Amino acid sequence: QNKITDTNGAATFGVRGATLYTIEIAGSNYQSRSGTIEIGSVNADVQYLLLSNNRLSFVVRDQGTLKPIPDADVRIDTVLAGKTDANGVLTTQAVRGKTYTFDVTREGYQPYSIARTISDTDALLSVLMSKPPVGVVIYVIDESTSPVAGAEVYLNGTLSGTTNQYGGYTIAGIVFG
Repeated sequence: QNKITDTNGAATFGVRGATLYTIEIAGSNYQSRSGTIEIGSVNADVQYLLLSNNRLSFVVRDQGTLKPIPDADVRIDTVLAGKTDANGVLTTQAVRGKTYTFDVTREGYQPYSIARTISDTDALLSVLMSKPPVGVVIYVIDESTSPVAGAEVYLNGTLSGTTNQYGGYTIAGIVFG
């Protein structure tokens, strides 16, 4: 039997009880679905959710820990599409075959940007964001507040270097956070 859904999205079929049926559902601009339904001895309502073909989800995670990044701004062609949820996910619409520029930003992370054409099979874009390196200047002084030249500076138990004549030493490349 073939039916087209009504304005409420429903289609009613006459079926026999204690029977196994195969169902196939297709809609313009939606991903097709198929499944098997077992009908018992009473009337049954069966619901299927069709996903839009234009649906596109972003999963934004920390590159170092792979933990989700909530509240990241996702922009499509400079227009804010939304913010990621607690799981680092944002779902939005994108036309297949079109090229977009995607920009993802979050305080404490380096901005992520990519231009990409969305194919028919693209449903999920994984974004890994990294924290920016920062520099730290350490000043070593004695009890009379005079600079100490030649003081050894250790980072995580490893000698990183020694202070200059002004008592200063710069450590570059420390990751924010």
